[in-house]
Amino acid sequence: MNRPAVTNWARRHDDFPQAVDSVRTGTGAADTFRASDVAAWLATRRIPVSGLQAGELEGTTYGDRFLASLGAGSRTSPQTVLTHILDRLRGERSTERVLDLLIAVTYVIAVRPADELSRSGDVWWAVRRALAEDGIEAADLGGPVGERWRHESSAEFAAQVLAAEGWDRDTAIEAFDWLVEQRSGIEGRHGSDLVTPQAVRRLMAELLPASDDGTERTILDPFCRTGEILDTCAAVERERAPGAPLALRGVSGEAEDATLARMRLTLRDTGHTVDARGFWWPEPGQRYSGVVSNPPFNQRSEDPYGYEGYFPYGTPPRHSGNFAWLQLAVSALAPGGRAAVLMPNIAAQSANPAERAIRAAMVESGAVEALIALPPQLFGRATSIPVTLWLLRSPTGAPGDVLFVDGASLGSMADRVRRVLSTADVASVVDVCLRWRAAQAGGKAFSGRSGFSASVSPGTLAARDWLLSPVLHVAAVGPGSTSDVAARIGRLTDDLARRDEQAREADGRVREILSELQKEGWWRA
Repeated sequence: MNRPAVTNWARRHDDFPQAVDSVRTGTGAADTFRASDVAAWLATRRIPVSGLQAGELEGTTYGDRFLASLGAGSRTSPQTVLTHILDRLRGERSTERVLDLLIAVTYVIAVRPADELSRSGDVWWAVRRALAEDGIEAADLGGPVGERWRHESSAEFAAQVLAAEGWDRDTAIEAFDWLVEQRSGIEGRHGSDLVTPQAVRRLMAELLPASDDGTERTILDPFCRTGEILDTCAAVERERAPGAPLALRGVSGEAEDATLARMRLTLRDTGHTVDARGFWWPEPGQRYSGVVSNPPFNQRSEDPYGYEGYFPYGTPPRHSGNFAWLQLAVSALAPGGRAAVLMPNIAAQSANPAERAIRAAMVESGAVEALIALPPQLFGRATSIPVTLWLLRSPTGAPGDVLFVDGASLGSMADRVRRVLSTADVASVVDVCLRWRAAQAGGKAFSGRSGFSASVSPGTLAARDWLLSPVLHVAAVGPGSTSDVAARIGRLTDDLARRDEQAREADGRVREILSELQKEGWWRA
């Protein structure tokens, strides 16, 4: 392509790849791009039917053609094959049901010998039999493996097309992950299906301490969605200690999500137990070396209040279960265990008296290790709520310093609505947390990075009314800062928290009024 064409694309498309080198750097070289970046960008752009070449499926992208031109093979990418089938069947069933069908077939391709399905005269029948052998029932995926698809020619078509692709196990797993992400991203699905970004999952997994004595690692996710965080934890554990015993436990909000989590973890050959249930409190003997979770944010729920006597730091307000999840995570930890839990920013600075008291009690017990502010727009269109990662530990019984990291400026925009963290971004956060832990263990002072991290004493936190917002504490120790500036930031943060609290109370009252009107027949959902 000539330079004007590239300039035009870069101006028109916010997600256009960044050049590795440019004449503007003074090297005198023409713009150079990474082939992987170009392929990823072109993979989002489908070739019009009128522009397809011989042998190209409908849904083939310019990325497929680009990779083929580089000698990467002429075989169509898994994503393109799946998109082609989706387009073909979308009119016969809902997108969600077609995705369920493709997930079922792709899973079987990954766990069975490559030629087992292709040798079968009735491929769809072979898929159903294999699913039954693995204990996946018809109702587990909305019925695509049962009566709803039993006599459908479209199911046989999908199974035959995928079986003929001859994918190896790794390719089939890649396709499975893509399908599950598409299913979770369907517009209109509720918040339990929010996909935790890969970089955030990696950050959470790496902040769980590694096993150093060869004993079995046990990791819990009390709201595991489709198991993506547990999956990443398993990958990180294998990198740290190949062959070390690992057991995963997940609790999912829906039966279908629980099935997807089981399938995902089975593909990774990881021992696991996944249940489908609501809010759940572990029994006294159920303790874990690690807890990870991305639970529902600010969700009003009556479920946790069946466990009202279980909350060690106080009963959270009924309008928000944020501190129910945080207390569950702490209570599920074995001695020396760690937890990494995503929370909306408001949990760290809420002015609600009950939530403030819980924050204070958690810090004073030594259960709070660190809070990491993450950048906005990590979840794309799914939610714009800014989040903070809470690092918790099995209570020490005494208050200790808390690490605060302000990572709100990290990452870069992948497109107009989604920000992504780079490997270097994740590494920078992990590094500061590990250095802080080492300083704490050695009884040494920790010098945070100006404008990025700070270690704060319990006394200072109490003086700041137990506000745990990283931006407050990192800014308060920045260069040229004064106590007046810190106090002003504290007041502004507290005012924001109070206004958010008022807004949540107003939302709750509106829901109550609408519910009353609906019961009286004045309004229908």
